[in-house]
Amino acid sequence: MVVSAAANSSPEAVLVHSSDVHVDDRGGIGGLKAVLATAGALGADLVLLVGDTFESNQLSAAVLDSAARLLSEAGMPVVLLPGNHDPALPDSVFVRGEIARVPNAHILGVTHDEAVLFPA
Repeated sequence: MVVSAAANSSPEAVLVHSSDVHVDDRGGIGGLKAVLATAGALGADLVLLVGDTFESNQLSAAVLDSAARLLSEAGMPVVLLPGNHDPALPDSVFVRGEIARVPNAHILGVTHDEAVLFPA
């Protein structure tokens, strides 16, 4: 989706939006990999993952490490909104998998309380 800015405002931004990727221990990270690859191919400025990026908060360290690595290598900011499958709990996949430490990953309810602001 391309969002056009107002005439006297900043230039256009490319936003890739996805939901229900459901990374899990059986299928792995294929869906997340596809979304991030598509965003990269489109030259996206931002990826917005809105709920259920992960199938549950009970995933293996290997899958979480792979997901964190993919997000880190995305080359663009990624905003994640936890969903009903991956809620923002103290022991969530975002915390246990160290996804909250990925510099370009912004997680509502974990790394940011209510909003993520981008100066540019």
